[in-house]
Parts: sequence; structure tokens; C-alpha cells
Amino acid sequence: MLFRTGCFLSILILGPAIVGDLFPIEQTGRSMTLVMGTQMVVDCISPVAGAYIAQGLGWRWLIWLMVIVLGFFSLLLLGVLRETYSVVLLRWKAERLQEECADGRQEYRAKHQARVDASTVLESAIEPMQILAQSPILILTTSYMATTYALVALIIATLTGQWSQPTPPSSPVAPLA
Repeated sequence: MLFRTGCFLSILILGPAIVGDLFPIEQTGRSMTLVMGTQMVVDCISPVAGAYIAQGLGWRWLIWLMVIVLGFFSLLLLGVLRETYSVVLLRWKAERLQEECADGRQEYRAKHQARVDASTVLESAIEPMQILAQSPILILTTSYMATTYALVALIIATLTGQWSQPTPPSSPVAPLA
């Protein structure tokens, strides 16, 4: 259950990072607003819609419906979104240049090879903490998002107890009150 919870909550964490990679800096604000606003609206609507679907079709169909919809959009996005990880892009570029180069030199591969050493790992771990410590608005935003994710994880973890009760509530939205 915890593994599935982590899989479903990962889009909440990765969504803003994906938007930051896919759009130019001038359009990042508008795109981020759209992604975060959509998540907030869905967080408000989905419990009510889920309650009605669970009462009408049953909770098992609610799970299957989520799997079908998420599977469809995962496959769609897998085909539509482009690669943004610079190490992979550089590797692809090196392979393309290697194929174009007739003499078979290895200079392109060595030039675009990813190098990871202890200082790079340490810098990658420290830099986000330095940015976080120097920005009060970032501290407020991350505190808000951490609280939101913790509450969502708590709700998802406690739904099993709600579903195992033998008597369903009379109204589909009664547990949401």
C-alpha cells in the first residue's frame, strides 16, 4: 500500500519540476500556476466525485477507474513529452556525432560523458539547502506543500479502515463532512 501511495503521490512532487524543464523561463510562471491550480481543484473535487462513484459502482470499480485513467494518461504522456535530462541529451548527442564521424574517434563520447565524483554529489546535496535557507518565500511554500502532501498521505493511508466498515454511510459525501 505504501509503494502505491508513493507512486500516486510522486506526480505532485515531480509536476513542478517537469514544468520547469519543459517551458522557457518566461512561461514557467503561467505553466506552474496551471499545474498547481489544477492540482488544488482536483484535490477539492475528487473526494466528492470518488464518494459518488464508490457508492454507485463500488469501491473496487473506483480503484479500477483510477488505474485505467492514470494508465491512459501515463502512456499518452510517455509518447508526447520530450526528454529533458541533460546527461541523457548529451549522451544522445555524442552517439549521433559518433555515428556521423567516419574515422571512429572517441573524442565526442569522452567530451559528453557524465562525470560524477564526491564533490559533485556533495554540491548537489548542499545547494538546495542553501537556496532554501536564503529565501523566506521558499520556506513558506515548501512548508505549505509538505503539510499538504503529509495530509494527503495520511488520508490515503487511512482509507483502508473506512472501506472495511460493513455498513456504508447513507449519503456518499457523509464521510467528507
